[in-house]
Amino acid sequence: MLNLSGKSVGVEQRLFWSSVLLLFGEILAIRWLGIEVPTMKVFPNLVLLVVLVGASAGMSNPEKYTTPPKFLILSLCILMGTVIFSVLLGIPSLSIKVGEASTAAVISAVVLLMALVLSLIALFVNVGGMMAAGFSALPPLRAYSINLLGSITGVVLVALISIFHLPPPVWILMCGLICWQSVRSKLVPIVTAVLIVAACATTLKSQWSPYSKLDVLPIETAADSALGKGNYVLNSNNHYFHFALRMLNDEEIERLSKEPETPQKGIVEHYHDFLHIPFACAPKHDRVLILGGGSGNDVAYALAQGAKHVDVVEIDPIISNLGKTIHPDKPYVDPRVTLHNEDARTFLRYSKDKFDLIEFSYLDPGSTVNSASFVRVDNFVYTVESIKSAISRLDNGGLLTISF
Repeated sequence: MLNLSGKSVGVEQRLFWSSVLLLFGEILAIRWLGIEVPTMKVFPNLVLLVVLVGASAGMSNPEKYTTPPKFLILSLCILMGTVIFSVLLGIPSLSIKVGEASTAAVISAVVLLMALVLSLIALFVNVGGMMAAGFSALPPLRAYSINLLGSITGVVLVALISIFHLPPPVWILMCGLICWQSVRSKLVPIVTAVLIVAACATTLKSQWSPYSKLDVLPIETAADSALGKGNYVLNSNNHYFHFALRMLNDEEIERLSKEPETPQKGIVEHYHDFLHIPFACAPKHDRVLILGGGSGNDVAYALAQGAKHVDVVEIDPIISNLGKTIHPDKPYVDPRVTLHNEDARTFLRYSKDKFDLIEFSYLDPGSTVNSASFVRVDNFVYTVESIKSAISRLDNGGLLTISF
């Protein structure tokens, strides 16, 4: 099974590494394709289903479904080519709804889906075949133990990638090393090197957090503009996420209102308008809690309004680090601010502090989990339990605000 003219590998070793590859490759395919290929966002569970079908087919009849080496390489090229093509051309979301998009767009979307599905099946049917060979040659209990250990190892490797914010070229390198442990073929390092170079062409400008692909786009402003320098747009998973803006005082806002109309001017004025509302309504705001702080606009505004201490919860470590390093106000380095890199629900559950003002900021409405999905990240935060938990953290006369 899958002998690419390479050296023989022990049965137990092959079963272990193929089990690692199945879990590791499956999770990475779900994440990477879901981010980079627009059509995949319409079907968030498609990659998982295709991988399971391919691996199951390979395990059920490894001899029948074995893919020749040249077709495996072709499948890898199609898979990587689709990702690179989508990134370099900045393809907008293709629709498969007839009437919503042109006929050419619908056909393109269907062809793209078919290419990805067939490529994934061709790749994972062989992984399933390698696992089947191990199960056939070993006692059942031993085979299942090795398979379970390999699966756990695959999950641990994904966790390490998330913890250290490693980009896709490293993912491919790790997949290549795992494949080499299963199939000692000269083709493995060659193909791995080619795919790493291809991935570097499309991913090195981005930052990969445990949750998102993040891109910082500086905002150009006139030298004499009241907006100042250092403002930027943060894109998450190739879509707009939020602006990071310098908070202006009343005098600067007045000066900005006299400047020519620009998109940036309108955005800044909008930010100041809605950020002002909670502070205009709260009886006091000495102690403020902000859930979903992002790069720090809400925090910077709270400090400008005289908050004595601000606790801010932001789950994404890279986004919060931007608030320390490149945000024009650098709000997270202020001694009056305590930053918590954790889930908002967890913080509310275990925090014992009381606050004068608690703000539910824009909590990832449809970015990490795409907006076409029935399950969204904010479904887990804007709940009865979370609101009750937040209210319990309010001091006497405290105010709770929600942005949605």
